[in-house]
Amino acid sequence: MGVAEETVGVSPRVAAEVYPLAVRQACAQVIIQVLVLLALIGSGFVVGFPQSYAFAAGLIGTGLVATAIDIRWWLWLRRADPVDAYRRLQLREDSSGRASRSPLTLGVGIVVAALWLVLGR
Repeated sequence: MGVAEETVGVSPRVAAEVYPLAVRQACAQVIIQVLVLLALIGSGFVVGFPQSYAFAAGLIGTGLVATAIDIRWWLWLRRADPVDAYRRLQLREDSSGRASRSPLTLGVGIVVAALWLVLGR
């Protein structure tokens, strides 16, 4: 446990009250992200991936990374102890994992852009 984790005081009563709400919000966020991604990718199949819409590759790549990270968070949160979940929720909101998302987002964005260029007309 790091110093930042130890500084977050957690009341079991508060954690038990916040936990169901956090799980519902995480689930709703994942559902919305998946629906938006499906709409973006589905619209690409409908219009045929024209080169003039290649900017959407960045949106799709960023969305894929964010959705994958949030799905992992939601799956962990569903099975977590309420006190541990509350503690990690507070830490997650503080850091938001920006350092690890940047290289992954860039890599996925490049792959999606390359596929768009290959599949595009």
